[in-house]
Amino acid sequence: MRKADTNRIILYGVFLLLLLGIFSGCGKNSDDTPDAPYRTSWKTETEAQESAEEDGAKEDDSDLYLILANNSAEEMLHLYRYSTGLEYQYYYSLGTRFLDKYGQSVSAVNFTPGKVVQIGISAAEGRLKDVRISEDVWEQDDIVRFSMRSDVGLFKIADAKYHYGSDVFVFSNGELISLADISENDRLSVVGKDKEILSISVTTGHGMLQLANTELFEGSFMELGNDIFAEIMPDMEMEIPEGNYQLTVAKDGWGGSCNVSIRRGETTTVDLDAMKGDGPSYGKILFEVDVEGASIWVDGEEIDYSQPQKLRYGVHSISVSASGYPEWTKYLYVNSPEATILIGLADENEGSSGSSGTSSGGSGTSSSGSGTDNGEAGGGTSSGGTSNGGSSGTSNSGSGTSSGGGTSSGGSGTSNGGSSGTSNGSSGTTNSGGSGSSNSLDYDELMQDYLSTLRWQMLMNGMSSL
Repeated sequence: MRKADTNRIILYGVFLLLLLGIFSGCGKNSDDTPDAPYRTSWKTETEAQESAEEDGAKEDDSDLYLILANNSAEEMLHLYRYSTGLEYQYYYSLGTRFLDKYGQSVSAVNFTPGKVVQIGISAAEGRLKDVRISEDVWEQDDIVRFSMRSDVGLFKIADAKYHYGSDVFVFSNGELISLADISENDRLSVVGKDKEILSISVTTGHGMLQLANTELFEGSFMELGNDIFAEIMPDMEMEIPEGNYQLTVAKDGWGGSCNVSIRRGETTTVDLDAMKGDGPSYGKILFEVDVEGASIWVDGEEIDYSQPQKLRYGVHSISVSASGYPEWTKYLYVNSPEATILIGLADENEGSSGSSGTSSGGSGTSSSGSGTDNGEAGGGTSSGGTSNGGSSGTSNSGSGTSSGGGTSSGGSGTSNGGSSGTSNGSSGTTNSGGSGSSNSLDYDELMQDYLSTLRWQMLMNGMSSL
């Protein structure tokens, strides 16, 4: 073989070796290790480096991790590891087992920020093999009675005392917030170990609803969602649980509805002038009574209730009488185009309690309830009215609880919060023009005297769909 041919073969060989070297390096990425720590959390850089070196050892299945985020689109968990003080991202797949603390399989969507878990990692793939809620921690939900002292790191749930450190995590809507952002009206979920608080999640935050240009509707009522019914006052502001609501106002033929979104820590302003409509507006109201021969009066005039009645938007007085039955009286708040009102005299005559009688819908009966039901009252009392049996009861249930030393009367449907103007519960806090008067009560209490056509129409529509 000639020397030139030999050199050509050698060159071809070297060229092939170079190509093999290039392609063998393709697709490699030194940073694709899924469990590599990518940001320090509470430790100093020196401590973080030491922790990272220790992290080279095999994962300990007993280590606790706090979920900071669950990105389902990328199938990635962002975790805080308590033993190292570092944050990690781990990837999971359809093969990853998500387990509750009892070892039962649950959906990955249940692993939300604030949960404390233990993990298992597949050595071959570096992905999560299993994620389970830790048995070593406890979790309390729906906490409304709590307090904290940041100067000593003390957190109280009811009368039980716990402590927290600088690494406590607080979440709202999946985002990190500070302890100072927690409101006394919030509803919380807390995770802890022994007497230490590990994470706090605000499950129901609060924002402010402000009503502008209230003059036309003052003295009438607003209805917000299914739980809040309040008298409209000048420059009215209310602290409301965050969420989406339908707001309805009506008075003297004027009124309408709009959708309202309440966001945590924000004020939503609604201009009532924009809700008055062209006016006057009327509702077509049909009355049904469970006793034959009953008579119905609307605003002092007897009506033929065999036909629907055209009633102007706003408040109307209703009274019903029949031989052998006590008189039934309520106020009807007309705030919808149509509604059917079912009146149960027979139920009331059998001893259902309530200051102004019972309103029944379909096969069910709605009554105010008797006896005493005390929530977490702050010093005020609420009188639920006198029942037919002659006894009276106190009702301080949930959102009807009044604090600040004020007295709430079920007969008038108002709650005066004294100087503080605070009404705790689902109806929130009401401030009206600095007067400190709160007229926001829950349906169970206020609807002893008032009926809402919008509420009844929603109820009847729900029953007809069953």
